[in-house]
Formats: sequence, C-alpha cells, structure tokens
Amino acid sequence: MQVAIGGIAWGAVMGKVATVWLSHIFNDALVEITITLSMTYVVFYLGESVFGVSGVLAVVMLGLVVNSNKVTISPEVEVFLHRYNCTFSSFHLFKAVPV
Repeated sequence: MQVAIGGIAWGAVMGKVATVWLSHIFNDALVEITITLSMTYVVFYLGESVFGVSGVLAVVMLGLVVNSNKVTISPEVEVFLHRYNCTFSSFHLFKAVPV
C-alpha cells in the first residue's frame, strides 16, 4: 500500500515540477519535448530504484498532472508528442505480441 501511495505522491510532485518548468518555456519545441519525454523516464527510474515506490503509478500520475495543465505545452509541440506517443505505443505493442 505504501508503494502505491508513494508512487502517486511522487508522480504528483514531479508533475507539478514539470508544469512549472514547462510554463516558463513557450514555443521552444526542443526543450518542451526533452522535458516531457525525459521526465517520464526520470520519474519511473527514481521512483523504482531510489525511493522504492511504484514507478508505473508515478508516471501515470505525472501524465495526469501535466495533462490537467495542458496550456503549458505549445500547440505545435502537443501535435508532435501525440504523433510520437501513438507511434511509440504501436511499435512496442506489436513488438511485445508474438506473431
């Protein structure tokens, strides 16, 4: 239970950190994409290996917090991230399923 609650709390805190960073940047696609993608890996890794909390729940909470403050991401970057996530998800889904 502590692992789950810790993961949710860790993800919420890091989601707020990400939204603060993103709110200081506008229309700089490279920086916004770097922050958005790297935060998911950092939150998962630190949550699992350093803090001993659920990295999966932390990343889900990070996504929910960033999504609730969607205005911090530029519209052009949002389109790119959507395309990237769809492609990335499809690739891993078909790679994981044996044919």
